[in-house]
Amino acid sequence: MIDATRIAAPEAWRRQLHLMLDAYRTEAAHPIPEPPMTDTQLYDAMVQLGGSDRGAPPSPRN
Repeated sequence: MIDATRIAAPEAWRRQLHLMLDAYRTEAAHPIPEPPMTDTQLYDAMVQLGGSDRGAPPSPRN
């Protein structure tokens, strides 16, 4: 998540963290500080994760 969104939406990881934490404490859930990514940010993050060649599959991670 952080690698894929660091350019398009550098604070997007915060939203995911809060969603995960709230899942463990539903009685204390609170508003999420970051809005969802825009379609453009999501697309840019997927391209970033896939590498510089838009048509190539992502490189395997070791």
